[in-house]
Parts: sequence; C-alpha cells; structure tokens
Amino acid sequence: HVGGLVRLRRLEAGGVLTIKMPVQGNSRYKIREEVEAETPNFAEMEKILLGIGFRTFFIYEKYREVFAGKGVRVMLDETPIGNYAELEGTEDAICALAGRLGIAESRFVRLSYYSLYLEHCRRRGESPGFMVF
Repeated sequence: HVGGLVRLRRLEAGGVLTIKMPVQGNSRYKIREEVEAETPNFAEMEKILLGIGFRTFFIYEKYREVFAGKGVRVMLDETPIGNYAELEGTEDAICALAGRLGIAESRFVRLSYYSLYLEHCRRRGESPGFMVF
C-alpha cells in the first residue's frame, strides 16, 4: 500500500510484525488501521523481510509504559528526542481523557516518530541517521 509501512519491533523475546495502513481522512486524529502478528524469532523474520526485498529505512528506540483505561490506552514513550504520550481509542474517549489531563487539541501531534526526528535534526542543524539512545 502506498503510504503505509511495515515495522518489525524487537521484544525481549521475539518480535511483532506490523503493517500500518495509510492515515485515513483529514481528521484532527491520526486514524489508521494496524495489523500485527507476533513472531517468536526476530532475527529470522528480519531475514525473511530483507530476502523479499524490504530494506531497513529507519531504526528508532524508545522506552514505553502502557496504561489501560476506560475506552482508551495511554502509551508513555521516552525517546532520544523527548517524551511523548499516545492516546489510543475512540475519538470521544481520547477527547474526554485529553480534557481531563488538560491537554488542548491544539497540542495533538499527528506526525510519526520519523517526521518528528527529521524536524528535531533540522532545528539542531544535524544530519539525520537513526533515532537511538
């Protein structure tokens, strides 16, 4: 799919292969379908993907904590370029939680970590590479 991406996430044991479909519509929210499958062997899945023509485009690291609430999941990410919170759920649930947390919709970010990283490098006058600690 044009505009979609495939991600292979390394876990302590194995990994998760994800396809992220293109962002849908022109909403104030980032809405996209994601399909995931666990793989017990990260290295073998990586070999398969490289073997069928995929290439490593961007590597990034983050530490993540996940909290589940009523109708929304909150992911707190610590990255080399700053800390971010991702709210995942229905638009109503996200809006309600953001309101309770005092987060104005004007502060919502729809950009990917790759786009955020490129902007970070541009502001600092650095050449982009991989976003790692």
